[in-house]
Parts: sequence; C-alpha cells; structure tokens
Amino acid sequence: MEREAVALADVLTSPSRYMLRWMRWQRWQLPAKAYAQQNILSPHLRQSWEETSERRQPGAIRELVFFGRLEERKGVGLFCDALDQIARIGRDTFTVTFLGKAAMVDGRDGVEYIRERARRWFFEWQTLTDRDHAAALLYLRESGRLAVIPSLGDNAPHTVLECLLGRIPFLASRVGGIPELIASDGLEEVVFEPRATELAERLLRAISRGVALARPAIDPRLNQRQWIAWLDTLAPPATSLRGCAARTPPSSETPRVSVCVTHRNRPRQLAHAIASLAEQDWPNLEVVVADTSISGSTEDANEPADVAAELEHRGLRFRENGWKLIRLPGRSAAMARNAAAAAASGDYLLFMDAGDCAKPGAIGTFVATAIHSGADILTCFIDRFSGDDSPADGVFAGRVAFLGGAIGPGLFHNCFGSGNFLIRRTSFERLGGFAENGTEEFIEDRDASGENGEFLTRAVLEGLRLETVPRALAWRRVSGPSAPKPAAREYAERMRALQPYLEVLPRGLCDALSYAQGMQYRIERSDSDSGSGEGASAEGEPLGAVAAMIATSMACSDRIADRTSADDHPTGERKIRGRVDRKVHRSIAWQDYRSTRSNLPERRLKRLPGIIHLLVRGRYHRFAHGLGSALRDLRRPPRT
Repeated sequence: MEREAVALADVLTSPSRYMLRWMRWQRWQLPAKAYAQQNILSPHLRQSWEETSERRQPGAIRELVFFGRLEERKGVGLFCDALDQIARIGRDTFTVTFLGKAAMVDGRDGVEYIRERARRWFFEWQTLTDRDHAAALLYLRESGRLAVIPSLGDNAPHTVLECLLGRIPFLASRVGGIPELIASDGLEEVVFEPRATELAERLLRAISRGVALARPAIDPRLNQRQWIAWLDTLAPPATSLRGCAARTPPSSETPRVSVCVTHRNRPRQLAHAIASLAEQDWPNLEVVVADTSISGSTEDANEPADVAAELEHRGLRFRENGWKLIRLPGRSAAMARNAAAAAASGDYLLFMDAGDCAKPGAIGTFVATAIHSGADILTCFIDRFSGDDSPADGVFAGRVAFLGGAIGPGLFHNCFGSGNFLIRRTSFERLGGFAENGTEEFIEDRDASGENGEFLTRAVLEGLRLETVPRALAWRRVSGPSAPKPAAREYAERMRALQPYLEVLPRGLCDALSYAQGMQYRIERSDSDSGSGEGASAEGEPLGAVAAMIATSMACSDRIADRTSADDHPTGERKIRGRVDRKVHRSIAWQDYRSTRSNLPERRLKRLPGIIHLLVRGRYHRFAHGLGSALRDLRRPPRT
C-alpha cells in the first residue's frame, strides 16, 4: 500500500534523504517531484523546544540511559555488548537505565534478555518500561544523565528529535536518517558507528568529560514556515477527479467489452447473472457464455437442464442481442474461459462466473478506470451473498478487499483479486490465456481449482499492471455465510497460485518458499481450528519476513543476472536458504510453545507431560523465564 501510494503521488516528501535513497534502491516508482523536508513538530515536541530555551554546559555523566524500545532493531544487543566491554575495565562510577517499552529480543522478553546479560556487570542497573513520552523526557532532563540511542537502522527517530529539541545530551548511531537531524557543527560529537568497541569508547569518554549539546539541523520555526509557504502555492484543482471512474467516458472512448461467463449445471443462477448484465448501461457490450454442463448431470433435480430455454423463459433474449452461447460439455473452467475469450470480439474481456452478479454501472466503472489508469488488468472488491436467487433476496456474507499487484504479500495471500476481473485483449493474448490442466473437474465454487489465482499471479510477475478498483462492483454467490473451503482444496489452490513464483525464483529458493508456504498454511489452519484467530502473527510474522526477503531477492535477481548466473553463487544462495530455514524453524518453535501451553489441561498431573515436553525442547528458556515459568504453569493453567 505504501509503495502504491508513492507511485500514484504527484509530489513526494520524505523526512530524510536516506528514505528517498532507500526507496530508489528498492526500485520504488517515485514521482518526478520527490524531495526531503522534515516533518512539522508534533505539539509535545514543539512545547518541549519552546520550554527548554536555556543552554546547558556539558558535565560529568553519572547515568547511561538506553532510550528506545527494548528490541534488537533499536540496538539493545549492541548497547549490552558495549557495557560488557566497559565491565571488563572495572569502572564503577556510573549506573545504567533502560528507558523504553518492553519488546522481544532474540525470541524472548526484552527485560529478561537484559537481566541475563547483566550477570556480567558489577554496576547498578534498572529498567523503566512504564514511562510515557512526557515522563521519559522529564527523567532524561535530570543532570548527569546521558541518553544513548544505538539504533541499528532508523529513518527519522523521535527519540533523537526529543533529545535535540529538549536539549538533552545524547549519543546516537550514525545510521539511516539520524545524521540529517543533527547540525553539522556538532555532529561528530554525538554520533558513532554502530560497533560495540566504538560505543564503549564513547561512553567512557562521556562519563569522564560529558557530552556537548547538539542542535537540530533545521530550525523548527523555519521548517514550519517553509511548509506553510509551499502549501499556500498549491491552487485548488480546476476539476476534481473524485468519482471519475463512475462516469461514462466520451463517446469516442467506448471500446467493446466482451463478458465471458463460465457456467455448469446452474441455469437459474446463470439467468440472474445475465439479467445483471442486461441492466448495464455500457453501450458497446457482448456476452459470451461457455456452458460446460453435462446432459443429465444437473445437481439439483429442480434445475432446468436447458440453458437457452431458461434464459428465454425469463425474457432474456440472448441471441437477439447478438450474444453467444458455447457448449463445452465436461470441460474445465480454464478451458471454458479460454474458449469464451477466443469467441469474443471485444477490446476488453470481463470474466465472470454463473454465480456472479454485476452491480449497476459496473462495466462503465471498469472501463473508465482502465482508460484513466492505463492498467492492463483491473480487479475489484467483492460483496458476497448466499442463496439461490438474486443478491437482493440473499443473505449478505461479507466483503472481500484486494490490494492489487502486490508481489511480496502475494507469496502467501491472494491480494490480487478474484475471478471477476477486466483485462485488455492484447494483455490476455500476451499471457497465452489460462493454464489448462487437462480435463480437471469444473467446480462451481469460484476459484476452487486455482486457475484465477495462478493467472493473476503470472500476469503480475510478467510485468503487467494490475490495479484494484476500491469499490465492490460485483456480487459473488457462496454456499453459506461462513462455510470454509475444504482444507485439501484450499491448499491445492495456494500451491497452484505459487507456481508462477517458483518459475522465476533462483533454483535454491524454490524449496524454501514451498516449505514456508506449507508452514504458513499449517499455522493458519491450526489457529482457525482452535479459534484463536492469531494466524501467523506470532513473533512479528516471521513467515511474512521470509516472504519479504524472497521478494527482495526477486527484485535484485536481474542485477545478479547482469554479472553472472545464479548457479555461480552457491555460497550466497546457501546463506539465503539458511536465513529462511532459521526463521521458519523459529516459527515452528514458537507455535509449539504457544499451542502446547494453550492446551494444558486443568488437572495438574495431566499438565506434567506437556510441561516436560516444553522443558526438554528448551521452549521455556527461549520464550519465557525458564524453570520458573514451568513451575508456574504446573501450579495453575496459563492465561493465553
């Protein structure tokens, strides 16, 4: 979503030049007008700047204060490494405080991580995890305290701004956009390379001599005036684009749209779909129905077997409109779609299923959006309903939203769209149509055989522009308000949609991705069955991190290919596979720990086998407080 917001922007402002460089390195599409401008201060920062106008001279430091969330990215491990080096020297003229909200470090609670590291320290230390912004700044303003911000990566962190504007002495890592926040004349005094040896040396120097106060690189008042002056130059647009997708384009832009509808053994549902198309206001329209019904195989004895007769009975003069009916008994859904597309004459192809119903104005919205955006493929949000009649007579079963052409999230979730989508004919022909897998069974439950997911995935990976209309343009019939798909069918669909990724990934990553996909599915299915609803959120969604890493590898693959083939880099490939393996196994360990604890029985004696299992596997030592947590679980069931 962030990537698309940047690509669609007229002007892009970033609080740091570092973030713009990062976006370009990640190959984001930036608008022509992209520049760095610090954010306007929040009220509490502005108040802090105005209330602390006095200049203080550097003095001796008696307390080192880690300032930030207690997590690895904020440098807790680096800070502890530096303290280890100081502890070897034997200096005891200072104390240490960890000031920030608790988080996870190396798979365990940050406070517990610090407690374990502190076994080597002789100086006094404490953690303060309950202070809000105001209380934290009041604490840091006390004389003799030095804020330490050893981030491993950051854009424009508030912790640095709070120290600058609150005139609090600090040391910060020379990473990301941090140096851009600090005036150049005092920069070298307060920044350090994120290495434990250098940080230890700077801390020892600060204890002896103090640290000079740094100034912000840009005066906050000047920054605010620049923002206001720029905003004043923006004239209101003469015409608004809001709602443009709902209007019919000029008569010179009325391309022909062929609606390709697939159907099997549901003529009454098909009649509702055709009726919704007959009510569309698009003037240049044809409908092609690919009927795969097998004579005598109607699933409902009350359903009429003849499609044409049912349509005529309902007053839908199908052939009089020049629309087409193709009979393909027993053929698969992919074959039916390809046959309908071959018989169509439109500039655009709109695919639907017999259980779908187009909303009023849907085709006009699709075409106007395609012309305005230049997209090759357009999907849309979908409203679901249950029942055998029209949506008005059915039961609303929720809305499904899609992101669009998001390659990274698409590794594990269908964020592209459903089987109801518009595509340019030239783009459809470029892809070669839907992949046909023999005579697979046509399943009336849309997307059940996975051909839609595979097609859209392949389109995005081939470089076609896929966008989503953020509006529900169609109704989709489902078997019930909350009826889940069978597990085997859902897994088969996922693996089929994964196939295009496997075709473009380096050889060594294919197995890792398939493994991660299987683990993701297993975790989600387990949580769904238990009703926890937590999915893969454990430990910061490690499998999502695997997806992001592989997507980055894919984005960089053409740069690697420019130098040499992937087969010439077995060492780098092994490193990536190793990182994937570690994240996946960490997720397995967390899932084992969480599911075992959540299912401990009420009776103490029956809890013992599960607790012993977690102790033997080392789960308590990794995710809790070791033997103490095990004994607590034995005394009473854990709260999960």
